[in-house]
Amino acid sequence: MKTIIAIAAFALASSAAASEPKITGTYSGFEYIAEAGDVVGVEITIVYSDSGYFALVQCAEGSPGAPSLVPATVDVSTVSFSLPPQADSDCPATQFQGTISKRGLTGTFKDTNWPGLLKRRHSYWQ
Repeated sequence: MKTIIAIAAFALASSAAASEPKITGTYSGFEYIAEAGDVVGVEITIVYSDSGYFALVQCAEGSPGAPSLVPATVDVSTVSFSLPPQADSDCPATQFQGTISKRGLTGTFKDTNWPGLLKRRHSYWQ
């Protein structure tokens, strides 16, 4: 009986873990506007280390700004981080809050509705 209970508990835990989306990865909304020769959008890569999660964030409004690497807070499927002011970045110096799902990372920078959905895919630069 104990074996059956242990197997059932393991199966439940495994199915719950399998339903949670993988946090790490690249979420990109970058696109090339051929008529203008511009790159626009946001790309966020979430990585993990022994120091916790980090977000590599790059924004582009015509040409790509410098990327920022910042600590990220992850709670199940919610991701948040704050970007510092950076002269050569097109990203707003504010907090980002988002949720990861099977569709990608949906979130916004504080007091904006930008960027919205960033699909999980390879980096624009790959």
